[in-house]
Amino acid sequence: MPSRPPEVDPSRRSSLTVGPLLVILAPILASLVVAALLALAAWHEALRIELLVAAGAAAGVAGTFAMVLLYRPFKSLMRTNNNIQAGIAAAERVFEMMDTPSEVPDAPDGLGLAHGNHTVAFENVGF
Repeated sequence: MPSRPPEVDPSRRSSLTVGPLLVILAPILASLVVAALLALAAWHEALRIELLVAAGAAAGVAGTFAMVLLYRPFKSLMRTNNNIQAGIAAAERVFEMMDTPSEVPDAPDGLGLAHGNHTVAFENVGF
């Protein structure tokens, strides 16, 4: 009889699904940034050809400057998205842990803990 795969802890299930998602999402976002920069470069080149006749080399400098200025916000957007995805995964794990019922049920005839300051002391404890 084939052995069953081990059960996955519910608190880790979301991290197992978000990990591959980040592996897929990061290259997609990087590709979007590259595509946007290539589109900007193509637009810049078309604009530059038209403007070189009229405005000289200033259009080339301005277009290059615009591409350099847009790269940092795109990269920041990718980093922010990765941080948000990691935060969502962590929140899912926290809420799953909070929603997990206790493995040790309360005794039906158990006593409640009285209000006040309580302490626990360990004496002569070793490992």
